[in-house]
Amino acid sequence: MRPQQWGKAENIYLEDGAQWGNTKAAANAGVKTTGSDCAPAYKPEEGGTPEEPGNDKEYTLGQYTYAFEDLWPNFGDYDMNDIVLVTKVTLKATANYVTQATLKCKLAAIGASKRISAGVQLDELTAGDISSIQYDTSNNFTENMFKTNANGTEQGQTLAVIPLFDHAHAFAGYNGTPIVGTYKDAEFNPKEFTVTIHFKENSVEESKLALNKLNFFITCNATQGKRMEIHQINGKATDLFDTSAIGGVVASPNTPFRAKGNFCWVMIIPGEFSFPLEGNNLRQSFENFELWIANPDYDWYNHPFPDKVKQ
Repeated sequence: MRPQQWGKAENIYLEDGAQWGNTKAAANAGVKTTGSDCAPAYKPEEGGTPEEPGNDKEYTLGQYTYAFEDLWPNFGDYDMNDIVLVTKVTLKATANYVTQATLKCKLAAIGASKRISAGVQLDELTAGDISSIQYDTSNNFTENMFKTNANGTEQGQTLAVIPLFDHAHAFAGYNGTPIVGTYKDAEFNPKEFTVTIHFKENSVEESKLALNKLNFFITCNATQGKRMEIHQINGKATDLFDTSAIGGVVASPNTPFRAKGNFCWVMIIPGEFSFPLEGNNLRQSFENFELWIANPDYDWYNHPFPDKVKQ
């Protein structure tokens, strides 16, 4: 499905004076998800022998990078490296019911000087669908920001919210909140971790855990209770989202993560994203980036300028 044509909107000017157009493509540049009004569906490579149907199965939803800007509700610099989170989700299912989801993640960069937390909301599930959550790392939570139920889901939520970490820098082994991982020659060891979610028997149909039902988000300088959140352009906020924070360049209170000019604060990139180095925006970092605006199928993220991106 190709994006719909949108009417005229404000042009956005980046810090280097470059101008991005007012098309929908500019809003969610590079996003290839399971299909939306912003981008065509991303189709993994075809080929191979299909699996024979069986009662028990295990399969992956693919590997994707979630690249965040942290200046919501105002425009960022569009280097999309404030939090870079690489994910690979694997599901186990029995008789078309998911029994387990494994989130293999890598915190690849923290290009922000704020304390940033992250979680994932399962947009079609409630906390009651989950029996337990396991982490293979021990320092995910140092700030007590996420108040959790006995099964590990966040309290005060209608939908199931899975905490990932509550202080990215501390989780990655840093004191304070330095910008790390986004400079060319600075050493940074990405933080790898796995979160395993166990579901109650015959509770979760496979269709409820499609890729576009996994709502990864971040918060900045948040404490327990109401907070700002950053979701995908059409994303659903959690019940703890502070609606009083909506303002700035947000296009409408009904679409708090869509900016004027149809820009966004998070992109989903297939595979591992070679994100821009500090001080470079997307247009500067990828060859013929503007072609994507006219051709949404152009895989701009596979054509970086080597000296402008993290390799």
